Amino acid sequence: MPRQQPITEPDEFARVLKAALSRRGLPLSRVVAHLARRGIPLSAAALSLWQRGQRRPERTASLRAVEELESILELDSGTLTDVLRPAPPRGASLLPAADPSALRRLLGTRSSAEQALGTSIERLNEHLRPVSIRDVVHLDRDGRVHRVTVFHALRALRDGADRLTGIFQLDAGQIPLRDITVHSGRLGATRLDRARNCLVVEFAFGRSLARGETSIIEYELLIGGRDAAPVTCHERVIRNRLRDLVIQVRFHPETTPAHCAVHSRRDLGATPRKVRRIPVDASPQAHVILRDPPPGIHSLSWTWPPGAPPS
Repeated sequence: MPRQQPITEPDEFARVLKAALSRRGLPLSRVVAHLARRGIPLSAAALSLWQRGQRRPERTASLRAVEELESILELDSGTLTDVLRPAPPRGASLLPAADPSALRRLLGTRSSAEQALGTSIERLNEHLRPVSIRDVVHLDRDGRVHRVTVFHALRALRDGADRLTGIFQLDAGQIPLRDITVHSGRLGATRLDRARNCLVVEFAFGRSLARGETSIIEYELLIGGRDAAPVTCHERVIRNRLRDLVIQVRFHPETTPAHCAVHSRRDLGATPRKVRRIPVDASPQAHVILRDPPPGIHSLSWTWPPGAPPS
């Protein structure tokens, strides 16, 4: 009796990808078109080989495509990248490297943030990739920022990542008050560059991460300054596409804006583009949740009515 040959099963990555494609019901040509719009060329034939387990994504561009597929196929972050183990013959990376020049393109050369950092902005958090960010901004009766709460969910791009460095560009007249309160993670070194009004802060994870592992940093910063002017927007700079970005602004009950809007711009030198208006609720607060936002500068802005905030 002839011996039956073992059936070669697709690996876990192929199974997960095939199931996700089936669940979304998108033809491969549509998926490839979505990737192309995000600047990632991939053929339908290559995608077909991936889902059948006959080829694995190994090159940097292919690994970027895998990360984008999680968004296109409406998967949780890490669903595909976590099951994509490096192929031994070539030692492929688990996750694509961050674009080292992205921040310089966004902020320009010799930006105040880079000068306050004291080293190349291209090295900033180079071993990390943000998955989700949430900013909550609290305004006082005079329309000035008095508290900011920030939440970061991050994934390590390589072994050994153990900290996040944050740079805060303060407005004229604003000063940070007391110590930063860290709810998740540990506070590291802090430095205020008064000449450029930039605050540089390190947040430690509490342990070194292995490649692909995640960590959460959450903290609160109190801001004062009687000479600070009322603010009309909050901006967040992101250098790579996120799972989601949340910006929430909580207004003082006696000082609410006439209306709010979401804006975005490709870099600091570009004119903000209005995306849409958003309502202010009875809290009063306004917020925006951006799903899969592209690299750039995203903001929530507002217009004060006549007579507000009080002078």
